[in-house]
Amino acid sequence: MLMFSKSIENNQNALNTCNKNAIQETNTCENSSKRKLHELDEEDASTSQDTFLLETIPSIEDLLQRSKTGRVILCGSKIKELTGSMRNKLCNIIITYMQDNNLVMTNEIAKGISKRIVKLFPSEAEGTYFIEGKKKDPQSG
Repeated sequence: MLMFSKSIENNQNALNTCNKNAIQETNTCENSSKRKLHELDEEDASTSQDTFLLETIPSIEDLLQRSKTGRVILCGSKIKELTGSMRNKLCNIIITYMQDNNLVMTNEIAKGISKRIVKLFPSEAEGTYFIEGKKKDPQSG
């Protein structure tokens, strides 16, 4: 009976050690996953905030309908192509809206707005309104 009891005790100790190791590995894995998710969240935070902000900005047509100059641009756009003056006025209307509403024009928002402009005015090119800069090389400091 003593030998059987000793065997059970040894098995119990082995099981406890195994459980402790499994718990430690699980905690290490969870902490690592949490760190990775946090890093991804930080990277994606500005993008998701920009996406949300872009969705709250009225459509380009809506912004243009709010002013006489904007309505002239909409009417003038029927001639196929915006003039340089119309493009400048369009940009001024958008920038004024952003400033009046204390909104920051990030690259993602500018890119989204340029896509909206092209959607409303198909003869326009996104590159007229937004050119993505080179990404900074983290090694160059």
